[in-house]
Amino acid sequence: MKICLISSKTASIQKLPRPQVNGVVPQSEDAAEPYFESSIPSTCWQRIPAHDGGCASILFECKSSKLISGGQDREIKIWDTRSGSLSNILYGCLGSVLDLSITHDNKFIITASSSNDLNVWDANSGRIRHILTGHINKVCAVDVSRSSSRYVVSAAYDRTIKVWDLQKGYCNNTIIFHSNCNSLSLSTDGLTLCSGHVDGSLRLWDVQTGKLLREVAAHSQAVTSVSLSQYGNMILTSGRDNLHNLFDIRTFEICGTFRSNANRVASNWTRSRISPDESYVSAGSVDGSVHIWSVSNNKMVSTLKNTHPQYFVVHGVALVILWLPQIRVEPYVFGHDNQFKDCSTIQISVRIMSVIVDFSLIKKHKVGHHSECEASHKWALAYEEVAIEAIKHALKALRKRHLVEEGAHAPALAALNRPFVLQGSEWKEKAEKLEVELQQCYKAQARLSEQLVVEVAESRASKSLLQEKETLITDLQNELNQARDECSHLTELLGEKTKALELLMAEHQDLKAQIEAITLRANNAEAENKTLVDRWMLQKMQDAERLNEANALYGDMLDKVKAASIEKLARQQVDGVVRQSEEGAEFYVESSIPSTCKQRIPAHDGGCASILFEYNSSKLISGGQDRAIKMWDTTSGSLTNSFYGCLGSVLDLSITHDNKFIIAASSSNNLYVWDANSGRIRHTLTGHIDKVCAVDVSKFSSRYVVSAAYDRTIKVWDLQKGYCNNTIIFHSNCNSLAFSMDALTICSGHVDGNLRLWDVQTGKLLSEVVAHSQAVTSVSLSRNGNMILTSGRDNLHNLFDIRTLEICGTFRSNANRVASNWSRSCISADDGYVTAGSVDGSVHIWSVSNGKKVSTLKEHTSSVLCCSWSGLGNPLATSDKSGTICIWS
Repeated sequence: MKICLISSKTASIQKLPRPQVNGVVPQSEDAAEPYFESSIPSTCWQRIPAHDGGCASILFECKSSKLISGGQDREIKIWDTRSGSLSNILYGCLGSVLDLSITHDNKFIITASSSNDLNVWDANSGRIRHILTGHINKVCAVDVSRSSSRYVVSAAYDRTIKVWDLQKGYCNNTIIFHSNCNSLSLSTDGLTLCSGHVDGSLRLWDVQTGKLLREVAAHSQAVTSVSLSQYGNMILTSGRDNLHNLFDIRTFEICGTFRSNANRVASNWTRSRISPDESYVSAGSVDGSVHIWSVSNNKMVSTLKNTHPQYFVVHGVALVILWLPQIRVEPYVFGHDNQFKDCSTIQISVRIMSVIVDFSLIKKHKVGHHSECEASHKWALAYEEVAIEAIKHALKALRKRHLVEEGAHAPALAALNRPFVLQGSEWKEKAEKLEVELQQCYKAQARLSEQLVVEVAESRASKSLLQEKETLITDLQNELNQARDECSHLTELLGEKTKALELLMAEHQDLKAQIEAITLRANNAEAENKTLVDRWMLQKMQDAERLNEANALYGDMLDKVKAASIEKLARQQVDGVVRQSEEGAEFYVESSIPSTCKQRIPAHDGGCASILFEYNSSKLISGGQDRAIKMWDTTSGSLTNSFYGCLGSVLDLSITHDNKFIIAASSSNNLYVWDANSGRIRHTLTGHIDKVCAVDVSKFSSRYVVSAAYDRTIKVWDLQKGYCNNTIIFHSNCNSLAFSMDALTICSGHVDGNLRLWDVQTGKLLSEVVAHSQAVTSVSLSRNGNMILTSGRDNLHNLFDIRTLEICGTFRSNANRVASNWSRSCISADDGYVTAGSVDGSVHIWSVSNGKKVSTLKEHTSSVLCCSWSGLGNPLATSDKSGTICIWS
């Protein structure tokens, strides 16, 4: 791979003021240095065959004309750009060099290698100072902080960016991202990092925390180059979409886009650069040309061709400005005009290097520091004087040589004038022959030289190929050994698996025989069970007849008791107001049919599945998907308290009869008990192994709680001790349950559509009835404890007598459709109305006396999940799937 140094059209260099940002001249920490203007290059000054296999990275030393290059031959070379000679070679890199960087003080050179590590060389001694290991794939980009020579950042194809400490030689921070990074650049203060990625994005990172600050889609394809301007105001990016974009680093907005039909980016590591004065942008192309655009108008101002005639990819561009004056000198003739009349004008070319400007070296400028500029100007004048003296000395030497040659050839001229014609002709023939032989020798020497160059090149190629083959053989041998070891290990595993399979087949045969025996026993048991069921049904029919007779007697007695109670209640009224404190008065309330939505409360995020009123209070308690339990004042609609600590969605709620404790059933498999006054968790009841979907508290005693979960169990808990007293196991999941008034019986509704009654102390199944054709979603007890309201996925709402489990009433509507397995319906406080929500957001109310629908409330916009009637008779509260609660009056 060859490196071309390109000279400018002109040698004039102007000292300019530094660029201003928002009217302020950026200042560096140290003394400011002169700032020079970059001009457009046009001439290839040096052409250096630098590396075998390709050169992917070049850069200049800071404030120096020395060029550093790295390539596929794993060598790092330092060149003198004035003469094109090799100054030093650094060995020790184990992979191809993909990127280079150098510290601001030119002490250390850092290389990114395909061997998954970074090498740090001492630039003076040429020895390796550190080998930074940690990446697990090839390292493709590296940069050093300009403010401090201590910190280095690198990016590799393991999707990480690492921040290294050069003094200690270890990694300070690692940034992990989802897209590989092809190029990166540190800001001037060393606090932020710009990176270009394969997904076409340009990202800005905080170096200390690794936090992503900004991200922008810079290109439609992979970003191949990220270059920061000298003053850190702009970022130049290049991409595989053949575009070169200039961004403002403060706003991440595009300042300019540079493109050309002839410019095509060839690899993921092709680098472009911006000139020191931020006036020009340069980029290489697949065809070997270099394109230069003006930043001011985004137009291409120059195309450098024939610099890379072969099909090489230009990875980086270093622009060198030279001053090449031509001096013409006329010959000095000493009296022999006729003898020298055919002499051509002597050309003496003097190359005087004035200033070298590259993309990594920028002279700074500050008012009051003109001495350095004057020194550089005097230095250039001194070189001109030396050149003039050299020309004068050369002219004097030519004159002296001319006089000496004239005196030396005088006898020969006199001899030639003598009449020795034959002797002169022989000498002439011999001279011609000797000249022909000399020309043939020159031609043979040239052929041998060319052959030698070709053989040397072939020898180097063969040597590198041999090394690659040896490395490949070693790798293949290692892979073969690993494959053999893995094959033997797999053979052992196969033997073990075969033995295990034989054992499992034997166990399978035994289990199959056991299953056949158990199936036979099950068939016999089923036949016996059928006989017992028939006998049991006959007995139940006889019991039902006796129970009907008892019910008739009980109804007569109840009518008499109600008449006596009404008379007593009438006596307790004063001016039409019932005295609540007097005994017996609190048990009689009257519920009216609600018609107006008094309050609309956005209570929970994600849905509200459970609501209930405090006993003899208008305060409402709600729980939802946001894991919070909230208490509301239904009069004003304001939030009075919140209870936190639940680790899952709240599926059901209950409260003790004295309003002291709130219990929540959660999808986290636990029950949570809060103190209603302090808001602190009193107990966390654990024992269920699946989500808890139903909970209820005894109305007879505030000590016992019953819960049901989707692990097919019902558990009875002691609130004072905080543990489980009894566990009832059944074959069908329970969706809802309720305690009886005497707290001795549990009523549960199941997924198989059955309503079951259980003994609390023994866990024995007392009664069972088919309540619905599909899953039961709700079980609620009337206030007097005599009736049970059930709702099912068959869109029916049935009212059962708890003593006989016979249906007292069925409530249905074509518009009413139950929304979920946990949709709750309710009975009014006076047991006169039944309320249920629907999928379309409406609330339906039926009269218990005649089974007809008396009202339809529409306010919700999503499915209604729960209804609750206050124990005071009014108001009615409903909640929906969006988390909204409506208070109806």
